[in-house]
Amino acid sequence: MVSLLTKSLGAYGYGLWTQVSVALPLFAMILKFGSTFSIVRLFPGKDIEEMGEDLSSLLLLVTLALLSFIAVLMIFPTPLADTIFDGHVMIVQMVALLVVSYCLSGLFSAVFRAFREMKKLETINIIQSTAKILVIGLVVFLGYGLIAILLAVFIVWGFFTCVLFYLVLKKIPLKRPKISSLKEYISLGLPTVPAGISQVVVIISDRYVIGFFLGATVVGYYSPAYIWGETLPKFVTGVLSIVLLPTLSEYYEKGDVSKVRDLLDLSTKYFLSFSVPLVVIFTIVGRDLLTLLTTAEIAANGYEILVLTSIVGILMGLEAIFAQGVYLKKRTKLIGFFWIAAAIFNVTGNIILVPRIGMIAAAMTSIVSYLIVATFTLFFTRKKLSFSTDHMVIAKIILSCLLMGLLLFIIRAFIWDDLTFSIVIGLGTYILFLYLLGVIGDKEIELVNYI
Repeated sequence: MVSLLTKSLGAYGYGLWTQVSVALPLFAMILKFGSTFSIVRLFPGKDIEEMGEDLSSLLLLVTLALLSFIAVLMIFPTPLADTIFDGHVMIVQMVALLVVSYCLSGLFSAVFRAFREMKKLETINIIQSTAKILVIGLVVFLGYGLIAILLAVFIVWGFFTCVLFYLVLKKIPLKRPKISSLKEYISLGLPTVPAGISQVVVIISDRYVIGFFLGATVVGYYSPAYIWGETLPKFVTGVLSIVLLPTLSEYYEKGDVSKVRDLLDLSTKYFLSFSVPLVVIFTIVGRDLLTLLTTAEIAANGYEILVLTSIVGILMGLEAIFAQGVYLKKRTKLIGFFWIAAAIFNVTGNIILVPRIGMIAAAMTSIVSYLIVATFTLFFTRKKLSFSTDHMVIAKIILSCLLMGLLLFIIRAFIWDDLTFSIVIGLGTYILFLYLLGVIGDKEIELVNYI
């Protein structure tokens, strides 16, 4: 979809699309009060009657918050439009509509996670993503612009939010709201809100600072490269994060801490095996790959960002895995402190460095910000769960990547400078090296079974 939008909207239009995309998670994080985390953590220990009462109470709370938010944006759209969306009031009004589906679908998806029905949820998400791409493609083909694209996304999201709600109702009939039950959910979930907001700030502050100092066009250069740099790591991280919390919670509550440690170790190995080679691939063929996926203009200006943000993707994934230890111990306030520290560093660094160095400074501050949180969460998890990583396996993964990179460089320099051929040969060689060095085995297949 990034390719479709960058080619149709151009750097400026895609920059505005990016501002919308990064604003929605921030608003949703506040309006949901951390309820998605609470549902995943608390629903498995309740019966259907209690779930119905609790879900009704949470829906009432979130709906009231959404109505208040929409009213404010519809009545006073100009401040947000001038600050973030280059004066486009209609974009702010579309954001007010989009955030409704974004919040409610997140709430309903959490129920599927609590029941560990990941295949059903992922099937729905894949169908939704496909439908969104097709509808956006149709809108672009008919010659419409960003507002029409946002309206099309709202229609698709709204439909699938209704589908999720229908499926949830079949599983958990709603009961009369029991306001007293909200205390348990808010006390557990609310501390995750500062963490979530700070994390979103780390993710979006670079775009906003770049937009403020350098303009929306530069955001259009920066954002596609950033997205492609973190795409695969973020995908793998998303799958692991969704699966790990309910799975680890079950073993932890049973007292099987050794199983928890094994799954954390396997998750770390699994994630690094997928994400580390991307840094090498993007370094060697990233410019050509970005040209294919976006435009030559974006590739010329965003190649370095692609390489740097692939490192961001690695740190993002490691933080998501290590943070499971904090969640199991219900120390959600600590996550908030970690992310607040990272957000302060990120925003301050961007404001100071972006006007002087340019957008590459934003990528560098993102690396350091994620490194801060990943280090703190790893320290906590190692201390509380006696968790440790296999350093020899990590060394083998890095060695396999370096050998792949060397072969990839030789092929492109002396044999055949073809993008597809280079990537296929590079990845094939990397997998072969992993197998020969004993990194891939039965345990890795065991982890896949949990997904």
